This record gives sequence, structure tokens and C-alpha cells, in this order.
Amino acid sequence: MIGSAERYRLRTRLRDLSPREVHQLARNRAEVKRYRATPTAIERLHQALIPTAGSAMRDDQTAARFGLSGGGGFVDGYATARDGDRFAAALGMVEDPSGNVVIRETALTEPFASQRTPLAAVAVDLMDSLATHERSAGALVLKELLGG
Repeated sequence: MIGSAERYRLRTRLRDLSPREVHQLARNRAEVKRYRATPTAIERLHQALIPTAGSAMRDDQTAARFGLSGGGGFVDGYATARDGDRFAAALGMVEDPSGNVVIRETALTEPFASQRTPLAAVAVDLMDSLATHERSAGALVLKELLGG
């Protein structure tokens, strides 16, 4: 947990950065693991992971904020460190770089205490997308959050 003085310095520094620079600084925020899973496994993961990127669009307010809509057949979310391997074993998933499951393992817990991914993290995660409209939506919302 960071103190109020550190938080103030961080917010002040972030105001001077572009969305691309913030995205670059956040590149080590999680260890990303990709898997191929069945539709049943995906539904179970929707319950187990804290949604981000495209999966966060299942929430109507989040989807409206980004100007995107939720889809199906995939899941992208945060979990604690080493959960990816645990979920893979329990659900029979196989690692696949172009799979339909993205698990972002992180040791951070404070930002996810509400069981919701912070809007800025959703924006940064969307900027990792291969889809141009998702990358653009993430960059636009992050720019707004940075005060630009």
C-alpha cells in the first residue's frame, strides 16, 4: 500500500505522461498467460477472474464508457500469482498464444479489493489488444483519466 504523499507524487507525474507512455510504464503489471478453453471452462473463469479488457465490457457501464460492447467465447481477467496454472489444471486448459483465455497474474491486491478492475487498468489492458478499435478506446479513456 502506498502512502498519500507517494500517491500525490505519482498522480502529479502521470499527468505529464501520454497514454502510450503510461502503457509502456505499466508493461510489467502482470504476468500474462494465454490458454485455449472450452465454453464451460470460460463460464467458470468469468466467475473466478476479475474481468478486464474485453471481458470488462460485459458490464454495461464499462462498455458505455469505452464505447465498446461485450462479446462471448473468451475471458480476460486478473488473478493472483500462480492461479493460471491452477485454473489450467482444474479446467483442462492448454497454453495457446492465440487462445481464448487471458489470465493476468499479479501480486498486487489493493487495486482489486473491490473485485473490479480499476478503469485505468482496463484502459491499459485494452491497449494490448490486437484489435485497433479496442486499442484506440483504451488510449482515449486513459487520456481522459490523465486529464487530457
